Amino acid sequence: MLLQAQSHTVQARSVATRALQPVARSALSSSVLKVHTAQASLLPHHAGSSVSSSSHSSRCSSSWSPRAAVTTSAAAEAAAAATAEQQAAVEGEWSVLNFYHLVDIADPDEMLARHKQYIADHDLHSVCGRIYISKQGINCQGGGLKTHTQQYVSWVASQPEFQGLFHTLWPADGPMFPKLRLKLKPSLISLAGGMEAIPCTNPDMRATPLDPAAWRHKLAKADASKRVVVMDLRNDYEWDAGHFDWAPRPDEEVFAETPAGGGPDELPSPLKGTDPENTEVMMYCTGGIRCDVYSALLHQKGYKNLYTLHGGIQNYLREEGNEHWKGSLFVFDGRMAINPALEGQLPEGAGLPAAVPCSMCGGKASLPHVNCANIDCNELFIACNECKKQ
Repeated sequence: MLLQAQSHTVQARSVATRALQPVARSALSSSVLKVHTAQASLLPHHAGSSVSSSSHSSRCSSSWSPRAAVTTSAAAEAAAAATAEQQAAVEGEWSVLNFYHLVDIADPDEMLARHKQYIADHDLHSVCGRIYISKQGINCQGGGLKTHTQQYVSWVASQPEFQGLFHTLWPADGPMFPKLRLKLKPSLISLAGGMEAIPCTNPDMRATPLDPAAWRHKLAKADASKRVVVMDLRNDYEWDAGHFDWAPRPDEEVFAETPAGGGPDELPSPLKGTDPENTEVMMYCTGGIRCDVYSALLHQKGYKNLYTLHGGIQNYLREEGNEHWKGSLFVFDGRMAINPALEGQLPEGAGLPAAVPCSMCGGKASLPHVNCANIDCNELFIACNECKKQ
């Protein structure tokens, strides 16, 4: 019923297009290197964007064949060739690294300098991506040569502030981030009003983390009665790529718009009308940080039975497979979408399954998202393999 309400129009709109359209083009062209230049923000947002109730094909009547990125100078072509040669020399040795740790940092400036110094002193030149440090901890979505990412994360875990650090390493075909953005940020995630006032560094205020097996077991008990609420704390277009059973599509276009005020009625739709004392709330997101932060906010609002998925969706798919999961996982790097549970099981060129239908014909869709070539449209949307060929 929820899919019908979307009228086959589920697509990533302009908020994601600006950040990911070059990635989409690269994914559709074997001639383009996987050295992507468009992951500027973890949570792209455009305040003026809106949800359309019409299909992409009805809103965009112009031809929209997928476009490949084109280099415009001999120098750029030579640089691309050199990068390709270098990448080929270390094929299979690249990785994507994800971790976060919520903890009080007494001197964020000193912590930032410590990280920069270690990376420079040990010549970890391939480490790229987004590494943010604040008074409330660290958040990393990065990658690089596997030897470099392993060395870097081992050092991070050895620091007194980050004892017990959990991380994930994923194989990659090449560099998945264009550059390193290691910087201070007031908030580790984008949330209305920021996160500085949320007591998320206090473990007692955060939800109970469930390992993937325990999450699967509890999810099997969820139903429509709202005794157990399953809540997706991501952007709506991420839900379109894939989601858990019983999790409704977020009303908010991006997570940053999720209600975060202090009033008791300022709650996401899945929690409206629930009893804070007796309702079990299961929250999930890509890697876990948004859920941990938001659970502390819900704790302040009186919710007692809060649960998060340890390691996020990516960890669940690797350990438990696709049980209770529909589609694949949208990621904010050069891969665009992953599903560890399906590795080696899909025909070559088939594309990963999406959780929603093709926005062109209503058929079975596949990932990654497609960038519309009509400059007046310029949106990312989900389509089937046949429509992608048009």
